[in-house]
Amino acid sequence: MVNRYEEQQYFRQRWLIALFVFLMLANAYALVTQLFLGHPVGSNPAPDWVVLLSFFFFLLLLVLLFTTHLDLKIDKEGISFRYFPFIFRWRTYRWEEIQELELKKIRPLMDMGGWGLRPVAGGGIGYTVSGNKVIRILLRNGKIRYIGISDDEKVREALRQFSPLKKGD
Repeated sequence: MVNRYEEQQYFRQRWLIALFVFLMLANAYALVTQLFLGHPVGSNPAPDWVVLLSFFFFLLLLVLLFTTHLDLKIDKEGISFRYFPFIFRWRTYRWEEIQELELKKIRPLMDMGGWGLRPVAGGGIGYTVSGNKVIRILLRNGKIRYIGISDDEKVREALRQFSPLKKGD
């Protein structure tokens, strides 16, 4: 018997990484060509400050892509998560605050408009970084939360072990 279940998820979809690397390389090319070599890029080149701003914007997005992660803990206290760097502190839903739990398979693009911190069609807020599995939490105050999970079997077992609700299937 373990004291808690923990998992950490990162954005690691190959298509997303490839897209951001391509955009970064295109911006780096424009930056070097226009600012350092003095050759304007394109038939209607952007001002230098726009090229520089665009480069740093995509650099920031790339850093966010590689640092953003979702941490999940399930233990005797309840279900806790944080969504770094947007939610620094752990948010805990204590067992007595939870009315209902459900492990669900979702369609991220159709149900949430993608991954990330998002409103969910039909109500609630979702916190996902990859995949299509979530814990749906209905709180006693009526709020609904969807927290992405990577290993539904281990989460199911943790809910069986720790949740007094006995509804995690």
